[in-house]
Amino acid sequence: MGVRGTAGVDQGRHGKTLSFKWMKPMLEAESIATDIKSAALGNLVGRASSFPSGMKALADYVHHKGLKLGIYSDAGGKEDPATWAKTVGNSWRTTGDIGDNWHSMISRADTNDKWASYAGPGGWNVQVWAGPLSGKRVAVLLLNRGNSVASITARWSDIGLHNDAVFHARDLWKHLTIASVKGQISAKVRSHSCKMYVLSPN
Repeated sequence: MGVRGTAGVDQGRHGKTLSFKWMKPMLEAESIATDIKSAALGNLVGRASSFPSGMKALADYVHHKGLKLGIYSDAGGKEDPATWAKTVGNSWRTTGDIGDNWHSMISRADTNDKWASYAGPGGWNVQVWAGPLSGKRVAVLLLNRGNSVASITARWSDIGLHNDAVFHARDLWKHLTIASVKGQISAKVRSHSCKMYVLSPN
């Protein structure tokens, strides 16, 4: 089934009564890959054998179905994009596809942890356990990798803050603010779950 066929299936499955817009890929990667290459002027060119009518005609067809599609490319095997991609774009991939399971998710987080220093406005796609925000605020993530509920503590000294600093801690899940937190923040976290806070100067 080609992209046109996929668009027809998705339209029939979801209809126009739902908010669904983006076409879900239902094909093997190699059968839908654009296999694009740089033309003489640096433009991206679709492979004619895969898209004989051209990308515009294909996009027009999908849009006519009330759906959307996207195209992306890669750097052709150049390693460690976090070290150089910020000069040519504002996001990048550092791992393969993520699966719908704990091992896949946490392994991606671990892989990306080493790229934390490259994260910031204009360059993302990394996982950070604690990091600065605007207005002297700090984001803090408490992650439980274990198989049972655990008490987790983030001490100010562990995340680069002064021990005597006092913050208001905003619990992003509960939408509640804990006033005047000093030295550390702790929480009980369920297995394979997390708590996230934004610390604001008192």
